[in-house]
Amino acid sequence: MRTILHVGDFGIRPERSGKGFPASVDFWCKNTRIDRVLVAPGSHEDWNRLDGWLAGAPGRPVQISGNVRVLPRGLRFSLGGATYMSFGGAASVDCELRVPGKEWWLAEIPTDHDAAAAIAGCPVDVLITPF
Repeated sequence: MRTILHVGDFGIRPERSGKGFPASVDFWCKNTRIDRVLVAPGSHEDWNRLDGWLAGAPGRPVQISGNVRVLPRGLRFSLGGATYMSFGGAASVDCELRVPGKEWWLAEIPTDHDAAAAIAGCPVDVLITPF
């Protein structure tokens, strides 16, 4: 299975509420024989939407289009014989210049609980994080 690992700022934004962007990614995946795109979300994503999607599938990737799956924080998985952990999100250092709920979200910042849960799991070979 051919997989792309995308780290941070995929473009899950309020103004991209339609299927245009994920459909474009699906188109290019099909034309380049990529089977899936696994996304560790960044700081500039619509975390209100992400949290809703991820709450509906606790501990599992959320498929947002034919080829694109968003990974929850702390998810461990195997790929090509290596173990990975996704730990998305980051603090927007320019949040004072952004509109809350439209250009930045408090939920983009991982909590102490998120970090503790991730640390409590088994070791991994690769950490996928936009930090």
